[in-house]
Amino acid sequence: MKRRSFLKTLGITGASAMLPLTLGGCTSAAQRVNQLLGDKENPPNIILMVTDDQGFGQFDFLPESYNKTVLAERYVSERYAVDLDAAIHASRSAMPTLKKLAVDGVRFSNAHVTHPVCAASRTGIMTSRYPHQFGIYNNDDVKPGVPLEETFLPEVFQKNGYRTGAIGKWHLAKVRKEAVEGSTSRDYHDNSIIWAEEGYRPTDRGFDYFFGFHASGVSSYNSPTWMRNGELAESKGYMTDQMTDEALAFIRSVKKDQPFFLYYAHAAPHIPLTAMAPEKYLGRFNTGNQEVDNYYASIAAIDDSILLLMNELEASGRADNTIFLFMPDNGGVADSPMPQNGLLTGNKGSLMDGGVHIPLVAWGKSLPKGMIYDGLVSTMDLMPTLLAASGLNAPQPEKLDGVNLLPHLSGTDSAEPHDMLFWAGPRAFHWGEPNDDFWRDYFEYVSGRSESDVEPSSPHLEKYSTASWSVRKGQWSLHWWQNDNTVRLYNRAVDPAEVNDIAAQHPALVKEMQAGIREWIKDKPEPAVWGKDYFKELKNSLLKG
Repeated sequence: MKRRSFLKTLGITGASAMLPLTLGGCTSAAQRVNQLLGDKENPPNIILMVTDDQGFGQFDFLPESYNKTVLAERYVSERYAVDLDAAIHASRSAMPTLKKLAVDGVRFSNAHVTHPVCAASRTGIMTSRYPHQFGIYNNDDVKPGVPLEETFLPEVFQKNGYRTGAIGKWHLAKVRKEAVEGSTSRDYHDNSIIWAEEGYRPTDRGFDYFFGFHASGVSSYNSPTWMRNGELAESKGYMTDQMTDEALAFIRSVKKDQPFFLYYAHAAPHIPLTAMAPEKYLGRFNTGNQEVDNYYASIAAIDDSILLLMNELEASGRADNTIFLFMPDNGGVADSPMPQNGLLTGNKGSLMDGGVHIPLVAWGKSLPKGMIYDGLVSTMDLMPTLLAASGLNAPQPEKLDGVNLLPHLSGTDSAEPHDMLFWAGPRAFHWGEPNDDFWRDYFEYVSGRSESDVEPSSPHLEKYSTASWSVRKGQWSLHWWQNDNTVRLYNRAVDPAEVNDIAAQHPALVKEMQAGIREWIKDKPEPAVWGKDYFKELKNSLLKG
């Protein structure tokens, strides 16, 4: 099929961008729910796509993200300095396929990940539980691996007849590192092979097939650490293209009468990008800064992968019975191009909205059309929602922190999916503006442009970072940071940048939200790795309140 074939099937025009919930005209509440619930006799295929460190403003999700007056005042690193209009144009034009799916499907405008860093965030997706339930408060806490007694989402699908596949980034395993013999590269993506220990591999946790990498990143070309079902695999061309080929091959390998679950976790736009994307992507951008062009080229490659997957579904007659979801794993980093996280303050590693508030898209012929849903949502909700959409029951639902969103989408449940959501962990500036010098020096080092043989060190790593906690309740956010021991309240509906502290004006609300996280934190175990003293201070800040 040609590039436009799938987009044409959506039949979307500019005037139809915002439509009310439609599920077949005038239907009863029971009928609306039934239209969303899965048919056990014909369960849907599911594709869950996750990008790595993509900022809220680096995809054209909501128009208000592009407030140029606010963005003009935001920090931009020297490496990604560019005309603001050019950066916004690159962001808005990089993912046309995803934009069409978002406009035609459901946009969750108040969606959050369970943690502002990669591994801890993915733990919440896979288990439908706060990662804090088993001592995960940052990336380092995942180094011992997610406990094997936890049930992962693909395990449920696998046990119920689904063919399950994982492509790309895993980052949920206990691993060991092996140096690549003879490598002269300074980049850990190139000079190391990362092996997942037995029991923690994707194929041990519910996936029939895996092609990807076990740790946090992979080089754009010639990576030594690609794995196929636990064995080394050959690197062929550009990373995103190779992963897309694998994803397409997986779909084609599934019998037409068998449903599949595909978890496609991209390696992009994870930085630093030390190699240029292929010209077929790079040539689409001309911002005046090649680094910015390359960043958005890596995102354009993701959009092309979505188009190829959708064309395959259409050609094979599966599109009408497939649910597609898209999300970044956390907020973008400060050392990336504008519009970064749009109006949101903070970056990856921060519990402010810039770290945990993400664009979440769901598309499927059985789902609402043209809907923007603003209820308080967590990526922990994906497991119970997808299982319900497949006609399946969640195992031990009393253990899960996520909820089934289908009644909320159908309008039969008008309450918030969550009264409150909670976070706790280090206030890491490793990926934020205070660490600009480190990222500049690190890029120079790993790219070979620096003459120094000493790898730069960061004083802002998670293991050195003091504690923080945060609460969301509807439009409200409450934050505490150990270093100044102050509680701040923001109304995100009128202050999405979280700059105007109004805690003094709403003492009862502050007290209610503090009581909520106090109850939540009281039985949480200590971090597996992160500083015990910091965690003790975090708990004390609440339990003494």
